[in-house]
Parts: sequence; structure tokens; C-alpha cells
Amino acid sequence: MDVIELDIAIYGKKLWVAISNDGKRLNGRFRHAYDKEGVVFDERFLKYQAVTAKVEEVESGNLGVLIVFRRRDYMTCQSIAHESTHAAGYVYDYINEDIRRTDEPYAYLVGWIADCCWRIKKSKK
Repeated sequence: MDVIELDIAIYGKKLWVAISNDGKRLNGRFRHAYDKEGVVFDERFLKYQAVTAKVEEVESGNLGVLIVFRRRDYMTCQSIAHESTHAAGYVYDYINEDIRRTDEPYAYLVGWIADCCWRIKKSKK
């Protein structure tokens, strides 16, 4: 299971990008940030090519956003853009900020997250 951790330093949160089909292992490492008991990935996980969730890393207690692509070839431009938009929205949830259509900081955050995903897709790791 590949999980890459990145700092969203300006917002004080983490971004994790995973390429994994193993929901059980992901549940061992992450839990929902809003309801500490809930599992992040249940049987519905296998219906999607990618999912994004607001999470807490169990061991460290770090809060952030986890994007999981079930396979590297599911990391298309469209799916990366889609999941990056969800991820940026969750970061905005953490900071209690509303998203506005003309919001430049939000657009830059979406772009930064998408670029991280694209670099991970292209890496040999």
C-alpha cells in the first residue's frame, strides 16, 4: 500500500494520497475526522475508482484529507481534478471557510492538490 504524506502547511493540515485497494489496511491507519469511531472504507469503497475523506491518522493524531485511488491507472486528469476539488473543500471545512465561485486561494489549493496527485502518478514509487 503506497501512502504519500504531504504538508498543507499554510492550513496546518496533512494531505495523504494513497494508491491502494486495501480498505482494511487504510482503516487501520485512518479514521473519520468527524466521528472517531467510523471506518473510512467499507464495502462501498470497492464501487469507486477513487474516494476522498476528511481523516485523522490514528497513530499521530494528525488531521487532514486522504485521497485514495484504487489503482494507478485510475489517476486520470478527470479523476484527479474531481478528487482534488473534494479535498480542497474538506480543507476549507477544517478552517471554517466558505467557498466562493471567484475564490483564488481555493482555486490555487485545488491546483496544488491536483499537482501533488499528478506527480505521484508519474513517480516510479
